[in-house]
Amino acid sequence: MPLKAGHAGKYCNWANSANFVSKLPGDIKRWKAAAEEATCMLECDLREKPHSEQVIPYSDKLFHHAAIEWLVVTDQPIHALEHPKFKEMIDIASHATNVVKIPG
Repeated sequence: MPLKAGHAGKYCNWANSANFVSKLPGDIKRWKAAAEEATCMLECDLREKPHSEQVIPYSDKLFHHAAIEWLVVTDQPIHALEHPKFKEMIDIASHATNVVKIPG
C-alpha cells in the first residue's frame, strides 16, 4: 500500500493543525489549478486603459508656479528664467498646436 494511501488522513490532519501546506500530489495539483483560475480571472478583468493625454489649459499663474518649481527642483539660478535661450524655447513651445514633447 502506498504511503499516501495509508497515511493521507493523518498527514492532512497534521498539516491542517500545524498550519502547513500539504505537499501531497493531489493537493498540489488542486492548489495550482485554483491559483491558475484566480490568475485567469484577474487577467480577464484587466484591460489596457486607452492612452489619452490631458491638455492642461494655460494660465499665467500655472506657468509661474511650474517655472518656480523647475528652478527649485533643478537647482537653477533665478536669472535662468531671464536667459534669452530659455525665453526662445518657451516662445517656440507656446506656438505648438498640440502637446509639446520634450526630448530625452
